[in-house]
Amino acid sequence: LELAEARQELWQVREIEQSLDDFFTHRLTLRLLISHVHNLNSPRGANTRGKREDMVGVINLNTQPIATLHRAYMAARFMCMRDFQIAPDLLVNGMRCEDYVLQDGFGQQHFAYVHTHLFYIFLELLKNAARASIERGQMEMENDSGSGTDIERLQALVPSMHVIVSEKQDVWDQNRSIKLADSGVGMDRTVLSKAFCYFYSSVKVRPTVAAEVSDFDKSVPLAGFGFGLPVSRVMARYFSGDIDLNSIPGKGTDAYVYL
Repeated sequence: LELAEARQELWQVREIEQSLDDFFTHRLTLRLLISHVHNLNSPRGANTRGKREDMVGVINLNTQPIATLHRAYMAARFMCMRDFQIAPDLLVNGMRCEDYVLQDGFGQQHFAYVHTHLFYIFLELLKNAARASIERGQMEMENDSGSGTDIERLQALVPSMHVIVSEKQDVWDQNRSIKLADSGVGMDRTVLSKAFCYFYSSVKVRPTVAAEVSDFDKSVPLAGFGFGLPVSRVMARYFSGDIDLNSIPGKGTDAYVYL
């Protein structure tokens, strides 16, 4: 947190952040090589848990981004329900994500990619968007006098998250980009400038060390460590992609993922 606060004044902090980017890029390379070679040499059989024909090592030749997005949303939704007993809806091109993946002709967008990287990127963006949306609902609830339980009133006030993606394969092939927009609390320019800083988080109450989380499988925090966005950007840039953020305080944040 102190590194992120001082980054504008100290060039050494920016060098540390660049070194961390390089460190995670090299670590990603090693993990990819080890996993790829291991999977290529794994015998087909019971221990492969039904190896798919479209998998070559760790590369999924038929990665469907919206299917991966749906899995990431379900994980983020579980965390929201665990911590707040509510979760914002996710709409894809104006349709509920659960319905979008069931429609005829689903899966128009597909390409070869390391789908585990894509899952991580989507999960981190969705967690941030969901938390901001819930915080917006909590702010609106202070001025709301509607009927029903607190949870029901809050759920009605939490804005949905929106994903926009091209549905034409030829357009997708030329520019693989996805927009994730929320109508949450948003960020001012100062906070936005620190969004990709290591160790920075706008969460007020957060664990300071991993040891404070007793079970990462069941109680991993929705946010707070300050590594999600910068590591996601490293993953996106690894295959010449990127992540951009734009935000207006009080109105929400738009995240653009380029693959």
